Amino acid sequence: MENEEAVNAYFSLYLHYAAGMIGTVLTTNLAAFFMFFELMLIPSWALINRWGTGPKERIAFKYFMFTEVGALLLLAGIAYTYALTGSFNLFQIAQRTINLPLATATIISILILIGLFVKMAIFPLHTWLPDAHAEAPTPISALLSPAMIGIGGYAAIRILYTIFPTIFKNAVFSYFLLVLSLVTMIYGATMAYAQRDIKRLLAYSSISQMGYLLFGIATGSSLAIVGSILIAVNPGLSKAVLCRVSGIFIHELKTRDIGLLGGLGSKMPVTAISSLLGFLGLAGVPPLIGFWSEFILFFGSMKAGLIFSLNPNIALIMIVSIATVATVLSAGYGLWTIQRVFYKQLPEKLRDAREASLLMIAPIFVLAVLAVILGVYPTPLINLINPTVASLIGS
Repeated sequence: MENEEAVNAYFSLYLHYAAGMIGTVLTTNLAAFFMFFELMLIPSWALINRWGTGPKERIAFKYFMFTEVGALLLLAGIAYTYALTGSFNLFQIAQRTINLPLATATIISILILIGLFVKMAIFPLHTWLPDAHAEAPTPISALLSPAMIGIGGYAAIRILYTIFPTIFKNAVFSYFLLVLSLVTMIYGATMAYAQRDIKRLLAYSSISQMGYLLFGIATGSSLAIVGSILIAVNPGLSKAVLCRVSGIFIHELKTRDIGLLGGLGSKMPVTAISSLLGFLGLAGVPPLIGFWSEFILFFGSMKAGLIFSLNPNIALIMIVSIATVATVLSAGYGLWTIQRVFYKQLPEKLRDAREASLLMIAPIFVLAVLAVILGVYPTPLINLINPTVASLIGS
């Protein structure tokens, strides 16, 4: 960003954006959560509107309107909860909603979830993300796609599993979310194949990843929820690597069109290795943290379907089986992108391409190595989430 105008304003907004994300995951007060939730929106809108590319004003407006409508529905759910309980504290609300009628709990849950689904870019509320991710400054894309949208999934777990822990035992409610998550993960992965713009490809990849995150939430299985949390962690490493790689292409090669790239493996070896690790992490290939996220997610989901061995949940088992097979789509678009970018014939105009500066390469390499380290030894991370699962993995 050194050659951009108003750099001080840029970094001030960037820090406010990050502060909003940190605040949402630290508070247990719904009013404070909503304030931080909104704090994420305003700086990110300004960053896209001022420093974005393409029709940035239109895209920033679309991003703002989508997420603000979602935020208002979230606010309606929070306000309804306060009207019933007289409290914004999650743990007090949980105590006061034990005997709440299921219909009322369902209405509140739907309001909250729609607001969070917009932030997560769950199909069909996803259309803002490919535009915003593609045209935002790359450092913002690296926060927008891996981190911010995952906070919607975190909030669904943190809020609903605290105040309405039995809502996901409602078969109709749970199956609707399972089907929605399955459609999202397949749709996002399929759309990724059709993209020439690498940033739009990564945006659709993020949509697919949010489908996996929602899948674990919808099962109601504590083990699958651990997988969902790891799904949120994995893109924070793997997808952040790939977002920064796209930034290198834009900065060094002046393009993000996959069709104009090729043969860069020998010219940019560190970038190539980091990109491969990033895509393999999203595909859930060992020894990366993405493997454990998908393994625990699907193992927990399948276990929920087989919990009554004499009367297994056939519908859930079939949905889990389809979702497991669908992971091949993630591996496919990732490896295809690697082949097109790094292993095709080198275009004449890229003959002078070289590795980016250490300042740009170092963060990418650190994130890629961390994804490997957590894949080889995930116990400390999983222990923070659920010590019981950590002991199972350790054994």
